[in-house]
Amino acid sequence: MNALNKSLYNPLSHILFWLIFILYELITLHLVAGSSYSLLHFLGNYLINIAFCYATICCVFRPFWGKKKSPMLFVILITFDFAIYILLKRGLLLLFEAYGLTHYPVHKDLPAFLAFIFYRGKDFFTIVFLYWIFTRYVIKLKQLNELTCQNCEKEKRILELQLINSQAKVSPHFLFNALNSLYGSLLSVSEDLAARLLLIAQITRYSLVETDKHGKMPLDEELNQIKLYIEFNRIKNSNLNTELNLICHFPESGTAQRIIPMSLVNITENMFKYGDMEDQNNPAILEIRIENGWLYFHCFNRKNNRKVQQSHRIGMDNLQKRLQYYYPRHHNLEIIEDDHTYDLNLNIYLAGNNPIKTNKSHELD
Repeated sequence: MNALNKSLYNPLSHILFWLIFILYELITLHLVAGSSYSLLHFLGNYLINIAFCYATICCVFRPFWGKKKSPMLFVILITFDFAIYILLKRGLLLLFEAYGLTHYPVHKDLPAFLAFIFYRGKDFFTIVFLYWIFTRYVIKLKQLNELTCQNCEKEKRILELQLINSQAKVSPHFLFNALNSLYGSLLSVSEDLAARLLLIAQITRYSLVETDKHGKMPLDEELNQIKLYIEFNRIKNSNLNTELNLICHFPESGTAQRIIPMSLVNITENMFKYGDMEDQNNPAILEIRIENGWLYFHCFNRKNNRKVQQSHRIGMDNLQKRLQYYYPRHHNLEIIEDDHTYDLNLNIYLAGNNPIKTNKSHELD
């Protein structure tokens, strides 16, 4: 397809076409009429004919093809194009007659000359029309091919996301089954320990819940998962005789909005993993609001320099890819951090498909 498209605009292809066409006409004219003309006669006429073809393409077809313009203006341009063609042919004929270079009998009177010019002009106009139709056809095929390639890339991207999702579910599925099997055994030993184990099982189960056909789940489910995760960490800190210092603000439940799963949970997990959640003088902040279809997620925490953990970035890199895929022009992520603090703001438009004015994306850590 690319080779064919290039050949349509390759000057050598055009030159070869005109040489073959002129040779065909010369042979036909010689065999049928047995006429012979001077080289200047043929060069002059075919230069005008070829110029007429390209002028018609550039000045008539190209400005009007596929555009809503006045049909009357198109007719006027065609008429003007033919008028210039006739004047050039008539001027060339008079020049040839003055120097005795032509003896074509049809040129002796104006009506016969006009009839001949329109007959010849019709042939070259047909060539122009067929060439233009063919080029449009090739361009449409190229666009269709590019669209098909884009769809293939999109399908490939969907498969990659499905693979990421499947890989993310393997470990939680095994863990969920293991926790359920342990829950019954722990009930007879310690109800408190069994309840904590059940909380872990509920957290694990969320990553196994199926999404809708758009890959999304109710926002209430995501928020409930965050609450379970916070409660789990409160219990963990109470066992260590430490107090979790976290200020939380959640929207009221019952919202009809939907979101891709684990998007907010992953960020919350990172906050607990790398943040100092026990600093009584500097509380961590987790705030979630919904306004006019927008989800505003804000978290702030001081970094826990006592925790020496290296991030492999797999989970958060996957999240960034998912956000870019599901909300390519509908999310805004901003991260401000230094050696001591980490401040993240994520805005997602959940109510529709209106693009936002800016889309600043940053990788999550």
